[in-house]
Amino acid sequence: MNDDGYDNVFKDPSVLLLWFIIACIIALSYFFGWIVPVVLVILVGLFSLFVYFYEKNHPPIKPYHVSNGENIYSELLDTKGHCKKCGSTLFYVEPDITTAQEIIDFARLADGWKDNPDALAGWMPPGVYCPKGCFDIHTTPIPKVKPDVGNSAIASKLGTFEDLLTLASKVGKSDDIYKKQNSFIAYYRKGKRRFLATMLIRKHFTCTVCNKQIGEAELHYEDPVQPIIDNSDQVTWGEPVGSYCDIRLSQLHGIMEHGDTASKELKSLCDGIKD
Repeated sequence: MNDDGYDNVFKDPSVLLLWFIIACIIALSYFFGWIVPVVLVILVGLFSLFVYFYEKNHPPIKPYHVSNGENIYSELLDTKGHCKKCGSTLFYVEPDITTAQEIIDFARLADGWKDNPDALAGWMPPGVYCPKGCFDIHTTPIPKVKPDVGNSAIASKLGTFEDLLTLASKVGKSDDIYKKQNSFIAYYRKGKRRFLATMLIRKHFTCTVCNKQIGEAELHYEDPVQPIIDNSDQVTWGEPVGSYCDIRLSQLHGIMEHGDTASKELKSLCDGIKD
């Protein structure tokens, strides 16, 4: 090992703490005899047993990695799925993958979720969460179209809208994710590019057809290229510059998965997309 290696070892706080403990044990043993090390060994053994049984009864939360294997949140996550700020194991909530019990286990110990009734009941918005509250990244849970319901054309058109909340979550923190989304909205309107803006709602609904519990959200689809149909101002998303459609995620779920009739606004928006 070179000199730099030795320097790095002796600068490591854990190594310095170990040497300090050893020095304290030697000093105490010199003045009080070897009864001190024996007592310390007993205490360490009891503490180890406590930790063992505690972890056995409170298993660590298993992280769920992005399905495609890509880590799209490299600014906040390390390659092993830990928070770069505090080192905690991150918790992934993915629709149809993460169970309600896993969400409950996480919420009971996680900062910011201990008092949330939905989380304690087994539901959280899909996303990535640090148990220490360093950050949380929400995703927009767009329903997948079923091939037998006849709405594949609408699903194909909606898939061309850029999901700005997910885009904002890649570069923003939990306290500015919607502010970042608003800046992207202005950018996309100026560039005449289609976009989807999302406002997640911390409640869920249960579909009466499939009994699936889904997190609710307000969705705003806008195409600045198409002429605006009316002059209605949008308080949440600012004044639109092109054709748009506001829809609840619960409504979109019915259209995509159960063949519900799409509104005339949604049909008009999709029909206006030519590419």
